[in-house]
Amino acid sequence: MGGSRKSRNAAVAPIFRQKAEKAQAPPLEHSPSDSDSEMSSQAASDRAEAPLTRRDMKGFLADIRKSVAEELDKKLGPIMEGMADLSARTQATETKMAEAMETVQAHGGELQALREQLRSLEESNEDLNNRSRRNNIRVRGIPETVSTELLTDTLTEAFRNLLPEASNADLLMDRAHRALRAPSNNATTPRDVIVRLHFFHVKERIMRAARETPIEVEGVQVQLYQDLAPTTLKRRRDLRPLTHHLTQQGLRYAWGHPFKLIVRREGRFHAISRAEEVPAFLDLLGLPQLPEPLHPASALPAPAPAPATSRNLPHSCRDGLQSHAELRRPDAARN
Repeated sequence: MGGSRKSRNAAVAPIFRQKAEKAQAPPLEHSPSDSDSEMSSQAASDRAEAPLTRRDMKGFLADIRKSVAEELDKKLGPIMEGMADLSARTQATETKMAEAMETVQAHGGELQALREQLRSLEESNEDLNNRSRRNNIRVRGIPETVSTELLTDTLTEAFRNLLPEASNADLLMDRAHRALRAPSNNATTPRDVIVRLHFFHVKERIMRAARETPIEVEGVQVQLYQDLAPTTLKRRRDLRPLTHHLTQQGLRYAWGHPFKLIVRREGRFHAISRAEEVPAFLDLLGLPQLPEPLHPASALPAPAPAPATSRNLPHSCRDGLQSHAELRRPDAARN
């Protein structure tokens, strides 16, 4: 505080000193013109040496603001133009992104519908494939030593042992051949034989009799299975942990067509067709969940509908169940 006052006094002291010297100096003689010029210069000098007023400070500040504003306009003008252009481009990009998101959402719904249609077509094709095989029997275990030419006679004799009352016309076969794969080097695993019987009811009688009476061909016991589409076999393998779980819980099951796993509990039938339905299916049956989730046979996602019951089972499922004396356990099922 004291230092600033001293500096202010030091700055003002020369002004008062000069005024005092001028007041003590004797007046000079001069002409009127010289006197006027001296007076004007003296006035200008006095004004220059006089302290700045508030008006002067406002003027100086106004000039500084104007100069700074002009300089900023020169420097920031191109930057502001670039920012305005960038803002317009950003807004256009956001608009395009919003339109793209709307399009993607619309296509997502259409894609899901197409997936459902494709899955329905796959299941329909699988069902048609299985229906075309409904007269077929897959015989497992016939040695490779039995040639293709002798397959029909060999199978006719084996089936006659199961149905002694059947005539040759009843046991009519449309064809019999080995499965379409290369023979195995291991003699203990011969290729399966696919035989198509002409009459469906005869084929069903043979399958029922085979559950009670073993079949031997050249001293080797063979097994009979329903010939199924590869996709159906794959879906059954995917549900194998579930069938094993049902067996451990003391429940019996049966396979239906179109593809269904059917379980009877407390006088009601419950069906499942997809691996995604397993958790809800077990909850419906009041059973504990599997330790590990199942892996679906198809990679196409699909919603998990509520498991079917006896009231909404397809007619083909109910017909399939009525053709069995009872629901089979896994060891009694041929597939």
